[in-house]
Amino acid sequence: MYTVLKESGLDYVAVMPPHIAGDKPLTEKYTVTENMLKGRVLSKYDLSHFFVKCLSTSEWDGKTVGVCGEYS
Repeated sequence: MYTVLKESGLDYVAVMPPHIAGDKPLTEKYTVTENMLKGRVLSKYDLSHFFVKCLSTSEWDGKTVGVCGEYS
């Protein structure tokens, strides 16, 4: 599916999150890295925040990104 998406000509952002935690809060302190994943966990709230942010910017269009949270 990823190959089909890349070759489709559509605007897309392929998001590769790590473990999605339901018990972590929204922090808006997550790291987005192109073509790699640097963390082990991301809250479902921060993942949702990133998805909404993708709708208002073209910064990551056509890219594969890793998103990870910063939790203590």
